[in-house]
Amino acid sequence: MSFTHYVLKTGKIKENSCFYNSVIKRINENKDPVWGFSSHNKSNMIKTINSTENNLIWLQPGGYKKPIAVLIVDNIRPRVLGPLVELDEDNKALGWDDKEYHYIIDYTQFFWLENTDVEFIEVKGQTTFRTIRDSRDIGILDNEIKNIIKYCNIKVIK
Repeated sequence: MSFTHYVLKTGKIKENSCFYNSVIKRINENKDPVWGFSSHNKSNMIKTINSTENNLIWLQPGGYKKPIAVLIVDNIRPRVLGPLVELDEDNKALGWDDKEYHYIIDYTQFFWLENTDVEFIEVKGQTTFRTIRDSRDIGILDNEIKNIIKYCNIKVIK
């Protein structure tokens, strides 16, 4: 199976950061991790992801050379937040700051990669959310996700 690979750079991991609160803390509490992002210049990428199958998002925290998690994506959807109906947890409940996070990533599997030897590609630049297009890089990531799925001795959530 071939995948389309995306890298989503997150903020730095530090206690009480958005990433820490909505991913690491929730994992430690045996809750499903949640990750969202703002919509700035990402609408075309979201449409592409939602209209195709076999999409992976590698979450790479600031300052890390490798991802800390990979998600097999089901859908990226707008958050549903009040004032009358609130289907998603608000920023305060998730431990996020007051920025507007417009979208939530729904996933079928979430693989926590901390303390693993996953081979990863070099991702340069400041782009927060990007598609991996280089065939050599795609080959490396396809091989890694096949091994992750095959051996699954990595913490799988959901």
